[in-house]
Amino acid sequence: MAYLIIFLIFTAFGCYNLTESYRQNKESQAFLYSVAFIILTCFAGLRYHTGADWPNYELHYDTILPRIDKFFEFRYEFFDPMHFEIGYVYLSSIVKTMGLDITVVFFIAVVMNIIGAFILIRQFSPYPFVALLGFYAYNYIQYNFAGVRQAIAFLFMAIAFQHLYKRNFWRYALFIIIGFFFHSSIIVFIPLFFIPFHKATNVKLVVAALLIAFMINLFFPITEVISMLSRVGVLPEFVNNKLLSYLTRDDYGAGRGFGIGFILKLLIFLFGLRYRQYLRENTPYFDFVFNIFCLYFFIWTLTNSFEVLISRYSLYFQIFQEILLSYFLLVIPVRKSMRITFFAVFLVGMSFYFMSGLYRGTIAKEYNPYKNYLFYKWPFESN
Repeated sequence: MAYLIIFLIFTAFGCYNLTESYRQNKESQAFLYSVAFIILTCFAGLRYHTGADWPNYELHYDTILPRIDKFFEFRYEFFDPMHFEIGYVYLSSIVKTMGLDITVVFFIAVVMNIIGAFILIRQFSPYPFVALLGFYAYNYIQYNFAGVRQAIAFLFMAIAFQHLYKRNFWRYALFIIIGFFFHSSIIVFIPLFFIPFHKATNVKLVVAALLIAFMINLFFPITEVISMLSRVGVLPEFVNNKLLSYLTRDDYGAGRGFGIGFILKLLIFLFGLRYRQYLRENTPYFDFVFNIFCLYFFIWTLTNSFEVLISRYSLYFQIFQEILLSYFLLVIPVRKSMRITFFAVFLVGMSFYFMSGLYRGTIAKEYNPYKNYLFYKWPFESN
């Protein structure tokens, strides 16, 4: 019920975003951003034993060493028995040295993640609270209830996206490298700078890439490629061991399949092609957003057979799917009823589908019942 309540609040914000009153009232916009930030931060940042990541991160926090005197030796094995990234390890050690609870680490991670989302949505979306609702339904839970380190890395990826748009390589690379110290997966994106995302979409190239990714996934899935590379000995040992350990797990080693998620992305892609000329002429960022979405679609299709790669790599770009959806409201007739209908069918409907996953299967036990320090344990100890 808690997830649904937050969802309905952001649905109301999204509906208000479609009105002329919103566009003319800067004070209301600032107020909604403030309320949204507080809600999203407190909902995930003050959770108590809720989420898929809590057991591992709590174990890490319980065993980490608070050794401030060793920080500048850059030997994070002094602190970390689980070999997490050095940035996250140092952050956790500082918090623990101060005698604070792991919730403080989670809270900091959520704040950074939400700032990253706001940076991208405010700059690139014509209807920010429509995009923010999509972020809540698709990205927010995955980042802030299941991937704390990647949630932090996302902030630096978001800043890097700004410099990718401005074509500033050194600043782009700098923020990617900073993000690497919180989640190493981000480092592979440095070469993306050399893809001309700001130019008109090369439709033939994108279609060919998507078809190739689909055929590879269908006939020679990436899980088999990894197994083959492992046998040949091409991969570095630490990468090889980590990937093989993921392949043996039911949660990370599984595939997603080509169901509603694939159909949704295909419809968004076709819709974008249909109206791209109009949106290119009437918005400054459409080409960039659409090209990033195409990259996301490609990565998602290519890695579809291996859950851990989907969650590690396509998740950085998934927010552009929600931003792109908000662009389509620009091509709907000005009549408010038509825009609200489009908003309800294309965004609210899919969001409910995603959130239904929180209440069924084994994952339901990790997220339900939802518990929060503000009304469950606070101000008592967490253990």
